[in-house]
Amino acid sequence: MGILLYPLNSAMIAIALTRLQHDFNFTYLDAPGLSLFLYLVSAAGQPIMGKLSKRYVRSKRLFMAELTIVSLASILASISPNYLFLLVCRALQAMGSSSGMSMIRTFISEGQGRAIAIL
Repeated sequence: MGILLYPLNSAMIAIALTRLQHDFNFTYLDAPGLSLFLYLVSAAGQPIMGKLSKRYVRSKRLFMAELTIVSLASILASISPNYLFLLVCRALQAMGSSSGMSMIRTFISEGQGRAIAIL
């Protein structure tokens, strides 16, 4: 279930964009930044988290720490006072959920492409 956090974080912002745009008073050009920032941080974070995952294979502590980061960042994002704070929360969400792909690559040897497509 923890692996599903990345696609969830990626998709949920699309639903909230119009409301966020109204609440934070940003333009249509600023709106895609929330999704783009998540992808950029995640792209940078996946190799780091993948290395940690390989080093601490099947580490429940590492996985729980990642879930805690995502949970706290999600709670903080819901009470964001401004756009910059929301971007920082999105970065933490991306880092916390980055190891999902490395977990798929580590634990699923057959049908990796299918597992990633399902996500």
